[in-house]
Formats: sequence, structure tokens, C-alpha cells
Amino acid sequence: MDASGEHGIAERGGIISVTGSLGAGPVSTSPTQCADLPVDIIQKIIRNGTLCDVDRVCASLLNRHWRNSIIGVEEMADLANLPWLFLPSSASPCFFNPTKACLHPLGALPEGIRAARPCVSYPGGWLFLDGEASGQDHLLYNLKSGKRVTLPSSVINMEGTIRGETSLLMCALSRSPSCPGYEVATVLNQGPSGEHIIAMWSPQQEHWLEISKTPEASIVDICYHRGVFLLLTRDEGLIKVIRHANGSRGIQMCNVVRSAGRVMGDLVEKRPQYSLDRRLVESTTGDLLMLIKISRLNRTGTITLYRLGVNHDTGEAEWLNYMSPAGGMGSSRSYLTDTKHEIHFLDDVGRTVDSEGTGTILFSRDDMGCFLTRTRLFGGAYRGAPFDKTSDLSPPVWFHH
Repeated sequence: MDASGEHGIAERGGIISVTGSLGAGPVSTSPTQCADLPVDIIQKIIRNGTLCDVDRVCASLLNRHWRNSIIGVEEMADLANLPWLFLPSSASPCFFNPTKACLHPLGALPEGIRAARPCVSYPGGWLFLDGEASGQDHLLYNLKSGKRVTLPSSVINMEGTIRGETSLLMCALSRSPSCPGYEVATVLNQGPSGEHIIAMWSPQQEHWLEISKTPEASIVDICYHRGVFLLLTRDEGLIKVIRHANGSRGIQMCNVVRSAGRVMGDLVEKRPQYSLDRRLVESTTGDLLMLIKISRLNRTGTITLYRLGVNHDTGEAEWLNYMSPAGGMGSSRSYLTDTKHEIHFLDDVGRTVDSEGTGTILFSRDDMGCFLTRTRLFGGAYRGAPFDKTSDLSPPVWFHH
């Protein structure tokens, strides 16, 4: 205790020290000055090794607040490599740090940026922002530096006609916008036509360049893998964006033997209570993975991984069951850890709730956490995440800073 007889708390160089004892005796009759310390202070004390194992037990008996805070440190101890989450909102955008279970407000974002809809992120702090609904430009925006790259809102179709009012559904970069020679591939929506547009853009172009049309909702994800843009179809096929000899772009269908999960998926998609989502993930070992997530009543039930295997003699490709994944960035909805057999997932695009019957569409945040691939069991939600909050723009996305 300090000279006044009270517990002293000090932070020096990022290390917190506590003076005084926590007291003894029944919890209900021994309140202390430390009983209501903020969660982040308690967790700093635990992480910095200020308390030994015996002290941890004593501290966890102080009250429920301390016990939950200490359990939170132990549960999140292996999440140090996770990126932050960006929680979009036109009123109060913020970051959520799943490792430290704390929020970081972003009050200084420009108004046009705050109102745009994030659709995907890219390492280095980049976000693709769709401005169609808010009347703004489509942008590549860097949340770290404030740098912005304006993307076209119009597209030149294959007949040479320019059409505007497009919205970005999904995007992929060939390299960072900070590097010269990068390209963007996207799937665009342009009104109730029943079709989506696969298009390309590079910094020298004024418009998106259409390279193909595809039935609405037939493309479920896009990525850049080993120098090629790949699009995953609803029936687990792959579309490759190719460059012709004259420099123009086109597409090539890649027939892939359907995964074992596809049979299960066919059954799931016929049941109204269930939904199925597919994502592409590039692992740190260079494999292309497909993630299949099955949800029931808007809650994740099971996640399965498949690796793209290619028979070099026959050229046949197949989705193979993959039980021991290496880490990888994946899409903005999925993240694989490097050291543990875990898949971290976020609420899916399209998970919406009605705002008190007003007709306003809000995106929920209550279905995110980690899934254990070895046991195929849900590994837990993120402590401290604002599950009770919603967004008027989009679900959360990983922020790869």
C-alpha cells in the first residue's frame, strides 16, 4: 500500500505494477480498491507476469470481474498474430483488437470515407470502398496513411458502350497500390439485369473493362494466386482471368472435381434453415484452399477446408480434404492462424437485420469467432467484441495492417 493506506497502481514504460495485497477471506465480504479495475489494466497485469500462478488464483477469486478478465487473457493468449477487425459505421467506425479485447475509435475519418461501404481489405492497411449507395466514388483507401486511389464508377462493355452506376461486389489486387504495375479484378453489379460483370482495371484506365458476364450470384469469391486472378463459382469451379497474345483480357473455365463437401452442400442448400458459404484462402505454403462454412439459423455450425490438387499428367484438378492448414490471409471474412489449427471467421455478407421495422438494413456482428479444424468444433467467440452492435454499411472485415 502507499502512504495513504490505499493500493497504488502505476504504469512505467508499458509495464504496470501493483502495490498492496488483494486481501483475503470470502469474496463477498472483502471488497478492495482494485475490485473494479478496467479489463485492459487487469489483463496487462497478467500478461506482464506481475502475478505468479498462486497470485492468479487469488486474483481470480476476488470477484467475477477479475475472474472473467483473467480467463479472457488465457483464452486469447494464442491470438497474438491475428489482425485487427475494422467495424464499419457511418457514425462511429472503429477497430476491434481480438487479442486485447478492446475497441479503438476512428473519429477522424473523412465524411466521404465514413459513408462508403467496405467490401474487402488488403495487406498494408488498404480497403476497397464502394460509394454507389452514398453517391461517392469507389475508392481504394489506406486507413494508415490516408492515401486514396479513385476507382471508376463506369464500365466499358464488350460492345464498346460505356455504362455507369456500378457497385463493387468483390475485388482483388495483384499487388499493393503502393507498387507500380498493379491491377484490380472485380465483380460488378449494374442494376437488376440478372447478370454480374467480371471486369479489370489498371491506373491508366478511365473505366472498368468488362471481360465477361456471369449469371447473378454465380461467383462467390475472388483472389490473386500465383500471378493469376481466380474466381470461385457457386458449383466449386474456377474461372481464370487470362491475357491474350494481343494484350486483351479474357476468361478460361477450369473444371475442378467437386469436393466431398459439395454433396453435403447440395443437401444443405435445399433446407431453408441452413446456408452455405464458400471462400478462397491462399495459405502461407502457397496452396489454394477452399473454405466451406455451413450455418444453421444464422449461426456457424461447421467449417471444412479443401486444397486444390492438380494431376500434372492429366491436368485434372480436384478439391482435396485438408485437415492441417498452414496460415493464410484468405478473404476478408476468413483468417487461418500460422501456429494452430484454427479458422477465424466473421459475419457473412448479407447477414442483415431490420432496424425496428423502419426498413433500414443493418448488418449484424454476432456470428464471429474461431473454429477448430482438428476437432471440427466451435472454438469460441471473441471476448469483448461488440456483438450487440450493428452496422449500417457492412459486416466487419479484417484489417491487415
